[in-house]
Amino acid sequence: MLVDYKDVKAHLNKTKQEIYKSEVLRNPYIPEDTKPYYEQALIMMDECDVKYPDSRLISGGAYSGKSQFVAIDCCRYLMYENYTCLLLRNTLREIKAEGEVISKLERWLCDPERLGDYSCKHNHTQMYFEAHSGARIYYGSCDSKLSMDKLRGSSYHRIYTIESSELDEEVLDFLPRSLRSPHGYDNIPLQITHVSNPSFGAGVDWLKRNYINEDSPHKHYRLNLMMNKFVPREQYDKQLSQMSPLQQAFMRYGDWNFVADEGLLISREEFMNAEISDYSYDDVVYSIVAVDLAGEGDDNTSMSHIMVMKNGEIIIDDNKLVSHHLIEEPLKTFVSRQLDKHSLYNVVFEQEGGSSSTYALAHFESVLRPLRTQHPLPFNVTLRGTGGKSKFDRAVPFASMIREKRVRINKDLPNKNTLINQLMYLTPIKLELKRYPSPDIVDSLSIGFNFLSSQVNIEAYSQKLGVVNKK
Repeated sequence: MLVDYKDVKAHLNKTKQEIYKSEVLRNPYIPEDTKPYYEQALIMMDECDVKYPDSRLISGGAYSGKSQFVAIDCCRYLMYENYTCLLLRNTLREIKAEGEVISKLERWLCDPERLGDYSCKHNHTQMYFEAHSGARIYYGSCDSKLSMDKLRGSSYHRIYTIESSELDEEVLDFLPRSLRSPHGYDNIPLQITHVSNPSFGAGVDWLKRNYINEDSPHKHYRLNLMMNKFVPREQYDKQLSQMSPLQQAFMRYGDWNFVADEGLLISREEFMNAEISDYSYDDVVYSIVAVDLAGEGDDNTSMSHIMVMKNGEIIIDDNKLVSHHLIEEPLKTFVSRQLDKHSLYNVVFEQEGGSSSTYALAHFESVLRPLRTQHPLPFNVTLRGTGGKSKFDRAVPFASMIREKRVRINKDLPNKNTLINQLMYLTPIKLELKRYPSPDIVDSLSIGFNFLSSQVNIEAYSQKLGVVNKK
């Protein structure tokens, strides 16, 4: 639910303004030259007189001041001795990067020359800043089981997720359990704040359901570069204007719903024409789950459920993106979800080079063994090589079948817009492709379709049933 700043201003009262002045403008931890700009201040005042002010999303493009907002807002209650706060991002490398929130807090809080006795201690090992009052600002990541286990038993007044669209839905769903006062009732408001650019990340659908869609239940505040008077706006806007249309939509305009119209593989219209909403799992004759495992960097693991139907059509039925490297539980959950629909025949993983694939196969066979043994028709766990082909070349066959409506797409497919955009920007030019996120969903579908082609003569089956070149 997008918030209109005019409405926020109309509902300001003296209490909210006095609380804001006390907590922000007179806060010794926030430097004089880093006070919020107008829209940031309105966000901070909007619910500051409410004990439980709900969760919120603050989105925007590049240079809109989102990290500055988090740094200011998380310092609001450092004078309270019981205050605990958590800053969370997908990886430690990202949250500790120069220019991000932690580097700002290091400069602001650990400055004895400016703060004197109020100067904070930075515990690099345990990853927190501690004020003279005993209040703490913790920071961490959610890319490992250990980091999530630490969250499980912890309590925080305020939780901030940075680049929330890159986090898994499971993480975003879990966080409210840690939102509670560590020492019982006090006067510090409890709140979760998600802060993010638009992206192709694993949490986009979750954010849209909860904050961005018109019928979403929670507040969404949008910031942009032109609001931020503390940066050279015209210069930065000129730099952003030289990006690709996709990157401009995300980084310049903060557009969560951008979908390109034309790509080398397929057009948006052709994709939409292949969508389907009315089909029965009783008509499935063969189904698989295809998994593209995350590599290094910011890749996601993508899991896709693909079905061959009695009428010869192939349906892309389901998808799951996982942003961290601990995929065992999400994998079991995803496979179990498909088994509730229909028997699976294979779970297929991309085969990596070297001997590691043998160990990976044994590992995932072990992970999925309980599901395999309890199901009446046990499925196989398989590796499938790429044949040395590029990402683009591997995607050509199923993109062609989407254009011909031989492959149909579930109209309610999770991460559907991400898939469309990946099909739009996929290119055989490797240098060009590096400008974009790894096309994880397309990769998992390529693995699945190439495996299906080796198991089922799709062409002959389609011809037999009369669906070839269906327009």
